[in-house]
Amino acid sequence: MNLISVLLCIVWLLNVRVAVSQEPVVVLRQGTVRGISVYTEDRRVINAFLGVPYAAPPTGDLRFAPPERHAGWNRSSLFAGSFAPACPQLQETSNMAPVPQDEDCLYLNIWTPETAVNFRGRMPVVLLLEGEAFVSGLVSRFPGQDLAGEGVIVVSVSYRLNVFGFFCLEDSEARGNLGLLDQYFALLWVRENIELFGGDPRSITLMGHSAGAASVMYHMTSPRTAGLFHRAIVMSGSVTSPWSGAQHPANSSRGIARSLGCLATSSRAILSCLRTKSTAEILRAFESQYKNGNWTAMVLPVVDSFLPESEQYLPRDPKEVLLTGNYATMPVLTGTTRHEGAVTLYQWSDLVRQNYLQLRHFFENSAIPTVMEHYGFDKESNILQILKWQYLDKAREGSAHGTEFLYLFGPTLMMKLGARRFTMDEDRFSKRIRRHWAEFIRQGQAIFSNPQHIGNPNAPGTFGYGLSWQRATPEDYNCMVLRSDQQLQQGQIQKCEMQEEVASLWNELLPRLKQLSAVDIKGDAGIRNTDSRLGQDTSQPFRSAMYTLIGFVTVLLVMLVVCLVLLKRHAKERDRELF
Repeated sequence: MNLISVLLCIVWLLNVRVAVSQEPVVVLRQGTVRGISVYTEDRRVINAFLGVPYAAPPTGDLRFAPPERHAGWNRSSLFAGSFAPACPQLQETSNMAPVPQDEDCLYLNIWTPETAVNFRGRMPVVLLLEGEAFVSGLVSRFPGQDLAGEGVIVVSVSYRLNVFGFFCLEDSEARGNLGLLDQYFALLWVRENIELFGGDPRSITLMGHSAGAASVMYHMTSPRTAGLFHRAIVMSGSVTSPWSGAQHPANSSRGIARSLGCLATSSRAILSCLRTKSTAEILRAFESQYKNGNWTAMVLPVVDSFLPESEQYLPRDPKEVLLTGNYATMPVLTGTTRHEGAVTLYQWSDLVRQNYLQLRHFFENSAIPTVMEHYGFDKESNILQILKWQYLDKAREGSAHGTEFLYLFGPTLMMKLGARRFTMDEDRFSKRIRRHWAEFIRQGQAIFSNPQHIGNPNAPGTFGYGLSWQRATPEDYNCMVLRSDQQLQQGQIQKCEMQEEVASLWNELLPRLKQLSAVDIKGDAGIRNTDSRLGQDTSQPFRSAMYTLIGFVTVLLVMLVVCLVLLKRHAKERDRELF
């Protein structure tokens, strides 16, 4: 028995050694990184490197400062086996356990197929930016192994949020856009290091969701990002959204500083004061601003033309840049869910199941009025009723904001968030979505010889799975509806009339109603004025009739008096005759 125990111990130790020796290891300029092996649902091996720093911790003097290079860990290897803490943000009211937070949060995560080492730096890369309204973001919620299982390298990035990422006094001391600069620094890191993980630095797709999608568009229109990425996937967000940018960030930033007792006039003194405050104190100051619900008065990305030209990241309004076309063009895959405003993924497990009334209150009293103000509809009560009819009570349906993530990141994410497995239909649809996205990510790298096919999931020689993408233009608004409750076969993809209806609601119906409302107001005033004039004009006949009647009555009275006088005389004459 003792001999058997010894043999078992030896076998166990050998297994441990084999497991340790098989740990994925990458040697970077910063130092050696040891990852872990994870598995997709079909048991494919994915190497994961979680919590790799891409910039120096933004703490101390680097709080409210642009990112800087990480010094590295040359003395020992870095074990990258777990997600780093999230960047500071307001805690959501949820039954889920609080997520660890720390200002030392500039980390990224990498998932590479086990076969990536055989590609020798030739595997396409997708870099994910997520987040909600630049206020919150938990990149640790999104495991990348299922998407990486489609033959791409997945990178996810954590960046500074809310006041920590977008505090701005509109000068060089407090320049703002720090969250966007964090993302830019991550792009630089990926270009410099991804080849060591088997990735191709010439084939990088920047993919964003919600605030991450707006971020992708900011980077597309920035003059600083040329060559850092080659395709874009923009999901459920845009720089044209009212929550995506600030007009006067210095006002809101100074308001936060004042609430913390930082009353100095110079930006340098204000920042020095803020650096003495705790993370919790700064978040509480931001919370009071956030709860006001006025997105245009919050700390958000800003056009930084106030900086010296060499320091500018967004010298022009991205909306103007998009209109003029003065930016590096590239293949873009973009779309939305059917009911974007219904519920967010971050509140998916809580609000949909339990706090629906709280969600409805938010949209009815904050979100919809803010959007109406942005589009100049804030004084139109009829439009308010239309928007309530269109958007409220939709949270109980599917395909809400963030639902595409459940399918794109597959069964691992569903188990993590929903604590259940996909149904057979959901699983088939999830695989289809991952394959379509992966083909878009892959083809820009695979067919450099024919630019017409770059990014086309249905290009010759690819595995497009029967989905034929057509180019969208202002004249021909091509898009496809992808549904989980139907079997999509080749030639059976639906055109997206729904999106056209929603677009026509905002582009045609609501502006027309506003115009009609203005006409009605003017018309009502005109009718009232006309009535007034008619009253004056038509009063003359009534006065004449009244005067005629008075005259007639007067004549009658005179005649009556005359008659009475005559009768009296006649009576006196009769009396004389009798006596």
